[in-house]
Amino acid sequence: MILFDRRETRTVTVMALAALAAMCIAACASTPPTVASAPTMTEAKFVVSSATPFGPGAVGSTRPGTPSCLSQAHFRGSAYPTRDGLDLVITDASVAVDRHNDKTMDPLVVAVKVADGRHQFGYDNDLAYLLSPTVDSAGPMLTTWQANDTLRMLLPWPAGNLPRWLLVSLRYTAVSHTGERSECEGTMRSDTLRFAGRSGAPKTP
Repeated sequence: MILFDRRETRTVTVMALAALAAMCIAACASTPPTVASAPTMTEAKFVVSSATPFGPGAVGSTRPGTPSCLSQAHFRGSAYPTRDGLDLVITDASVAVDRHNDKTMDPLVVAVKVADGRHQFGYDNDLAYLLSPTVDSAGPMLTTWQANDTLRMLLPWPAGNLPRWLLVSLRYTAVSHTGERSECEGTMRSDTLRFAGRSGAPKTP
C-alpha cells in the first residue's frame, strides 16, 4: 500500500497554481493592450465667397451672381454626408452690404442648397436662416454681420455619383420708415465638394 502525505499534496498543488499564475501574468504582459480606434468619416472642406460668384445676375449687378450692393461675403466650414443628409458645419462667416440709414428693420437671410449641374437640393426661402444681429459700421457705409458661433445646417443629400457643390443665396431687405423696401440679393457657389476620410466626428456647437 502506498501512502501519501497530505502536506506534500497541498505543497504540490500550491506550487502548480503559482506556476500557472506566473504563466498567465507573462502572457498578459506580452500582449499589447487593445486600443479602440476612432470612427472614420468623410469630410469635405469648403469656402463660399463673393469673390467667386455664380448664378443669375441680379438687378444692378456688375458681375453674374454678385450685385454691387454686396460688398463682401464668405462662408467657410466642412460638410459631412450622413444617413439623414449633408451636415454642414460653418465655422467662419461674414457679410457686408450697403448701409441704409432710414430703416425700421433690415433682415439678412441666407439659404443654402446642393447642386449637381442638373438639380438643386435644398429648401425654399421661407426656410432660410436669419442672420442676426447686423451692425452698421461707423466708417464705411456698410451693414455687417459676422458669425459669433458655429452655424450648423442639414441639407438633402440624395444618392448619386455626380460632382456636387454648394449654392449660397443671400437676401438683405431694408424697410424705411415710410414703408419703402430696398433689397440686395446675390448667389455664390463653392468649388466641387471633395470628400476625404478623417477620424472623429464633427464638433457640436
